[in-house]
Amino acid sequence: MKLIRSALIGVGVAAIANLTLFGNSGDLSPRFKDNEYLNNTTGEELYRANCARCHGDNGEGGKGPNLTTENKKAKWKDSDSKIIRQIQKGGFFMPSFRKKLTDDEIRSIAAYVRELPPVSK
Repeated sequence: MKLIRSALIGVGVAAIANLTLFGNSGDLSPRFKDNEYLNNTTGEELYRANCARCHGDNGEGGKGPNLTTENKKAKWKDSDSKIIRQIQKGGFFMPSFRKKLTDDEIRSIAAYVRELPPVSK
């Protein structure tokens, strides 16, 4: 009986942890905006969780454009504002991340993207 009770408690704890990290939508991507556990996430971690599936692990592109080309870097040379605006508003096939990420998280991603070294496919 103790073994069954322990197993049920373990399953309950795992379920609560899953809901805390991933929400109850069945979406397996972490929730960054409301999850205190992930509030200190770096720009790289945020990029990998939210951007890499389209822009590649190193910004090399895929579904989305390569973020490391000289043309892209030239657009961003003066400030992060254009990167921030693109992340907030989305565009073409890119979704808006304004409601998913905080302003600080978006700024962290922008700073990370600005520093990506050139990568070619």
